[in-house]
Amino acid sequence: MRKKSLFAILLFVVFSVSIFYSLIFYQKGIVMIEEGQILSEAERICKGEVLYRDIDGFVSPGVWYTVAFIFKLFGQSLNLTRWVMVVLFSLTAGLLYAISSHFISSWKALVPVFLLLMHKALAFPIGNFINYNEFAIFFGFLSLFLWFLFLDTGKKRYLFFAGTSLGLTISFKQTTGIYLFIGFCALVLFSGKRKDNKYRKIFTII
Repeated sequence: MRKKSLFAILLFVVFSVSIFYSLIFYQKGIVMIEEGQILSEAERICKGEVLYRDIDGFVSPGVWYTVAFIFKLFGQSLNLTRWVMVVLFSLTAGLLYAISSHFISSWKALVPVFLLLMHKALAFPIGNFINYNEFAIFFGFLSLFLWFLFLDTGKKRYLFFAGTSLGLTISFKQTTGIYLFIGFCALVLFSGKRKDNKYRKIFTII
């Protein structure tokens, strides 16, 4: 119980720190060739144009239709999409912490999160603006997290949601999702008969 309480507290801290850290970059930088292109093409989708027919799309359609849906709900706003990325990054950091906690202690699991925060600064302005990569990484992490819940509990609903998250990963960036799918297939083929959950989790990460 004490260990679970520590995990919950540190998870909240990770999410909160990630929010405030992301706000440092919130209104800085713009990359017209990606951010401007995605936003302008999402606007065109809102007006009835169709991706791949009227609009050139270079990856899976998820990011364009997600942005178009946000625009439909809340209106067209650059600041709004930046806020979406702030929340998305913070959720990704939380998932990374939760996944890491399956292998190492709650305190040591903060190290991968720290490296992620440093990567955000080094990769600036990538990750600061709406982009398909960040959505694919988030749903990929979510799929891994749900897979680990399935291994821990044996409840098949987690396996279903892990597959759903994998599908969403593919919908944002096909290569990321396909690599993850191949990893899951290899996991089932080569470690399906083993009962050692820790072994299977390590195999998943590899």
